[in-house]
Amino acid sequence: MSSGNVKSAIVKNIKEYLYENFNHIFIPPCLLAKVTKIEGSKVNLKILDVNKNEDETYPELANIDTDIPVELDDIVVLNFINGELEYPIIVRKLG
Repeated sequence: MSSGNVKSAIVKNIKEYLYENFNHIFIPPCLLAKVTKIEGSKVNLKILDVNKNEDETYPELANIDTDIPVELDDIVVLNFINGELEYPIIVRKLG
C-alpha cells in the first residue's frame, strides 16, 4: 500500500469515527429552514442550503413546537440543542 493510500485510509477512518461519535460537529450551529406544514403550534421544516434551496442531505423535521407565528413557506432560523437534529429550536422568522 502506498503512503497516499495509507493516508487516505486513515483520514477516512478518522472522519467516520468523528461522524459516528461526534456527529453534532458536522451540523452548523444555525441553519435556515422552510416551513412545509403547520398544525397548531407544531410545524414541519425542511433544511435549506446556503442558496435557500432544500438540502436533501437532511431529513424533514416533523412536529417542531414553536411559539413564533409562522406561515407556510416562511423561512426560519433554527438552532439545535447540543447540536442534535432531534432538538431544533426556531430562533426567528426571516423577512
